[in-house]
Amino acid sequence: MVSKLSETGGWVNGITHHNSPNQGSGMVIPSGVLGVVMHTMVGNLPGTDTVFMDPSYQASAHFGIAQDGTTYQWVNVRGGVAWHVMDGNFNWYGIEHADNGNPGNPLTDAQLSASAQLVELLSRDNVGRFPLQVCNTVSGLGYGTHRMGGAAWGGHSCPQLADGSGPRAGQRAEIISRANIIRTYGQYPAPGGNMTDLGGIIVGSTAAIRFDVPGVTVVAGVGADGRIWARRYAGSWAAWQPVTPDAANGAPSFTQVDDDTARMRYARASDGHVMEMTSNDAGLTWS
Repeated sequence: MVSKLSETGGWVNGITHHNSPNQGSGMVIPSGVLGVVMHTMVGNLPGTDTVFMDPSYQASAHFGIAQDGTTYQWVNVRGGVAWHVMDGNFNWYGIEHADNGNPGNPLTDAQLSASAQLVELLSRDNVGRFPLQVCNTVSGLGYGTHRMGGAAWGGHSCPQLADGSGPRAGQRAEIISRANIIRTYGQYPAPGGNMTDLGGIIVGSTAAIRFDVPGVTVVAGVGADGRIWARRYAGSWAAWQPVTPDAANGAPSFTQVDDDTARMRYARASDGHVMEMTSNDAGLTWS
C-alpha cells in the first residue's frame, strides 16, 4: 500500500532530497503549470543521480523513481525549474523512471504507484493545478511524455524506444487511475482493495467485480437469489443493495463513460436479454 504524499516548502516529505545544481527558478505556481512529463532513464537511479548532481551535464528532473519505488527529488516543486524538456521547462514537472538500460521494460508495479503518488501531489490545486489525465500534446494539460514535444524539446523518443514502440507511455493511464484512487481514499489500493470476500453476498464461482471512478468505488457480484448486489464506498462502505430487478446470467460488467458516470450491463437469466443502466439514470432505470 502507498499513501498520499505531503510536501514542505516544495520538498516532498519521506523521500530522498538531492538539490541539483542543474536547475533554474521561475515556474509560476500554479498558473504556469501545464502538467508533468514522463521520462525514462535508459539506466538506473544511481547513475541518473550522478548525472543530475554534476554541473557539467546541465540536466535534471524534479524526481526519479527506481524500479523498487525508491524516489529521489532533485528540484523544488514550488518554483524550481528542472532542465529536462528545453522549451517546456518552465511549464512542466519532470519524473524520471529507471528502466535498467532498456526503455522496452515496462514500469514495475512499485514505479506505477510511486509515480501516481507524485502526479497526485503535483496536480493539486495548491501546487500545479492540472487535471489528472493523460496528455499527448504540448498544448494540453496532464501527464505527458518527452517525445510529444518534438524538436522543441530535443527530439527524443523518451519514454519509448527509438522507433516509438514500448510500453511505458501507455502505462500513464494506470498511473492516472491510481492517482485518482489516492486522491479519493488517501491510499492505493483503496480501503478493501483486491477484495475476495464481499460479506457473504457472492456465492459459488461467480467472480465479484470492482469499479472505481473519482469519489466512489463500487463492488458487485451475483447473490444467492441470482440478482446482482452491490455496495459503494465514498468515505465509508454503504450497505449491500440489490441493483438488478431480476436474476442475472453471470457477473455484470462496468464501463466508465466519463469522470462522473459509469454504465453497467448484465444478461438477464430468463431470456439472455442484455440489460443496461448508467449511474446517473433517474431511479436506476434499466433498458
